[in-house]
Amino acid sequence: MFSNKKFQSFVDEYAKIADDAVAKNALKDFMFSLSPDDFCTFMIESGRYYNEAVIQRLADPTCTLDEKQMYREQVNTLFTQLKAPIAVLSKAA
Repeated sequence: MFSNKKFQSFVDEYAKIADDAVAKNALKDFMFSLSPDDFCTFMIESGRYYNEAVIQRLADPTCTLDEKQMYREQVNTLFTQLKAPIAVLSKAA
């Protein structure tokens, strides 16, 4: 869980939002309300929280092959997105 009560409170409320568009707007509004330091902390803790949840799910014997493939695709997409700005910046230099 989050060390910052403000982050945890937001995530608890965010998890209750069923509509994707409403959820995206709520996340955007919350993130824009944070100071730069809080934004960085929120991003780091969010990543850590997600990673722990995925590791726990993968260790569960009821985790299906489809779920494992979904997580694999998410990681591949993330790596692709992380590499893209580096390639653009290196071309600009």
